[in-house]
Amino acid sequence: MIGLAVAAYIVWPLLGAGGEESIHAESDDAFELIQRKDAALRSIKEVEFDFQMGKLSEEDFNQLNRQLRQQAIALLRRIESSSPEVADLEQSLEKDIASARNT
Repeated sequence: MIGLAVAAYIVWPLLGAGGEESIHAESDDAFELIQRKDAALRSIKEVEFDFQMGKLSEEDFNQLNRQLRQQAIALLRRIESSSPEVADLEQSLEKDIASARNT
C-alpha cells in the first residue's frame, strides 16, 4: 500500500500538470527572450550616448554597436520563430505606443 502511494506521488505530477507547465515554460522563455532583447536595445542606446559624449573611440563604438545589434537581431529572430504570437503582440504594442506618443 505504501509503495502504491509513493508511485502515485511520483507519477501524479507527470500526468496532471505537464501540459500546464509546458505552457508556462514557453511563456517564461518568450518573456526572458523579450527581456534580453530589450536589454540589448538599451545597451545600444547607451553605447551610442557614450560615443556621442566622447567616452568611446570610433573603433570601440563600431565594434560594440555591431555586436549588440547582432545580438538584438538574433534575439528578435528567436522570439519570432519560437513564439510568433508573442512577436505579433509585441509589434502591435509598439505601434500603439508610438501612435500614442505622436498624439
